[in-house]
Formats: sequence, structure tokens, C-alpha cells
Amino acid sequence: YNEYKSYLRIMTTIGVYADEGASTWCVTCVIQSLSELLPSANIKPITAADIRPDLRAEYRCIVFPGGRDKPYQEHLAGLRNRYIKDYVESGGRYLGICAGAYYGCSEIVFCEGDETMEIKEKRELGFFRGCGRGPVFGDFDYQSERGALIVRVRNDRSEEQEVYFNGGCYFTPESEVTQFTVLRRYC
Repeated sequence: YNEYKSYLRIMTTIGVYADEGASTWCVTCVIQSLSELLPSANIKPITAADIRPDLRAEYRCIVFPGGRDKPYQEHLAGLRNRYIKDYVESGGRYLGICAGAYYGCSEIVFCEGDETMEIKEKRELGFFRGCGRGPVFGDFDYQSERGALIVRVRNDRSEEQEVYFNGGCYFTPESEVTQFTVLRRYC
């Protein structure tokens, strides 16, 4: 993570999606963490209405935090997802955390085998050409922290750190995809 801090410092305005699907708690944690890491940055909550063709003019990065991927899809499908894709293709940055990570994939598989929570669907953004599959660890419950854990992740230099985990995914690339960089692996 520290290797990206210097890059992140140059960002001026970061939009954190705080609309349908985004967990209020996750939005608060992301805004607080980014504000501490990047004290000179302007961290702003954004809504679906803020996803417009001119994103690049206002935001250096947009962050989709934890919550629920399906409402992201329901509120952003079509034109707003096109704006997000255009924004990234023109040099903007997308940071997906938990539900936002699932949402950035071309396909998601969530809670496979659980008839009340299972999601197996395609997604429009497709920043990661493959599947976000999870949760990786333990149980998951939208209404509680029952499945929350502290897990260890490791970078390519074998440096480990502990992170909060609650329902997150791992990534499986499409068979023809060979160009991607793994930043962290679960230990």
C-alpha cells in the first residue's frame, strides 16, 4: 500500500460513492481513512446523479466502498456505467473496495449455494476481466458483523499486514487474460 501513497498524494478531489448500495459505515470509514492518508485531498461523497460525462474534470479517483453490489448495478446500469468506463479509459481512477471490487469485475459470484443471497451475474464495468468470487472467508450477513474478520494479506515482497474483511472476494481472470497485477494475496 505504501508504494501507492506517493501517487495518491497528487490527487486533489476523490469521490466516494455514497448512494444506494453503499454501506453508510463503509462510506464513513473510507472517507475517514482517505482524509487521514491524504490530508490535502478533497474527499467528497457522490451519488448516482454525480456520475456524469464530465467526471474526469472533477475527480482524480472515484471510490466504490463496501455494501451491496446489486443496488450499484440497478442504479448505474447503462448510461452511468458508460460514464464510469469512459472516465477510467480517459485516465480516471476507480477504486473498488468489497462490493465495489465485485462491481468492477465482468462477472460476480457471491454466496454461491445460499438460496437467499446467491448472486451469479455479469457486470458492465468489467475493469477486471474475470470473476469476483466470494466471500472468501466465513459467513456473511448484511445485517450484522457476524462474518467480519481481521485477515492477513501479503504483497510481492512478502510483507504482511492485517486488514478488515467482511464478505470480500478473490479474483479469477478469464482464461485469455494474462496482463494484470496482483497487489495483495490473502495469507
